[in-house]
Amino acid sequence: SKTPSIWAFMANMGRLKRLRSRFACDATLVAVCIISLAAIGCGRWDLGGVRGQVVSSGRPRGFDRTESMSLTFSTEINSVPRAYLALVKSDGTFVADMNNDSGRGIPFGTYEVAIDPTSFQINEASSSGNSAGSPTANDNSPTPGSRSAAVKRLLAARCTLKVAAGKTSKVVVDVDNGTISESTAR
Repeated sequence: SKTPSIWAFMANMGRLKRLRSRFACDATLVAVCIISLAAIGCGRWDLGGVRGQVVSSGRPRGFDRTESMSLTFSTEINSVPRAYLALVKSDGTFVADMNNDSGRGIPFGTYEVAIDPTSFQINEASSSGNSAGSPTANDNSPTPGSRSAAVKRLLAARCTLKVAAGKTSKVVVDVDNGTISESTAR
């Protein structure tokens, strides 16, 4: 008869114990790797949202097809200069992101916000018109010379913005006053 001996049984048990301990070591190693990658962040950034609005006469200002504007958000991350761009849409709103049109935000930190002069094209006569950016019949806008001064101030304007992970910051670009500022309204 083919009955396994006690010695064969004990040998098999020893192999099982070695397999079990090896599996436990492998599982521990995999768990340590997963936890390490999670702690590092797998190369992901902790992002903070940045949204904004261009205003004129205290109201949202739209843009027609001949106008364009974008803002740069400049900082240093690990001693490496970084810049993110926010394109202003036709309704005057913008969202800063990782330059990938995701709208998810930018890495947290302190940024200098400015108008990108290479993309700036604005119809000064329509700046304080209706919210669509077209002049109205009873437009009480300042003289063209003062408007140019406001545009010059706007191109020279800077704003320091602190972006926090998981929070959304709001930026307001005031065309009439030539300013860029962080809005406290949520």
